[in-house]
Amino acid sequence: MGKAKQLKIIRRAAAALPAMSIERMVSEVLPGSELIANGMIETKEGALVEPGKKYRFFHPQPVPIDHAKEMKKMYLKHGGNGVVAYVKAAKRKEAQLKAEYDSKAIQASQ
Repeated sequence: MGKAKQLKIIRRAAAALPAMSIERMVSEVLPGSELIANGMIETKEGALVEPGKKYRFFHPQPVPIDHAKEMKKMYLKHGGNGVVAYVKAAKRKEAQLKAEYDSKAIQASQ
C-alpha cells in the first residue's frame, strides 16, 4: 500500500473515533481598566491594579483532539501497531469518561 492509501485509512479510522478534548493552559491579556470594572483591585502579589497597564492570566480551556494528526504521528513512529494502540487507548478513555459521567448522574439524582 502506498503512503496516501495508508493515510486515507488512518483518516477514516480517526473519523470513527468519538470527539474528545483535553484541557490546555491558555493565556489571556486584559487591560487593568477591564479588571477594575470586573471588581478586581489587587493582583495575586498584592499590588494594586493600574488602569493603563496590561495583565496576563492563565486559565484552562478545553481543546479538541485531532485524532487523525495523533494517529499519523503514531503511525510514523511505531507503524500499524501504534495506530492500533492509539485506537484502543481512545476507546478506553471514552469508556472511562462515560463511567465518570454515569456515576455523577447517579449521584445527582439521589
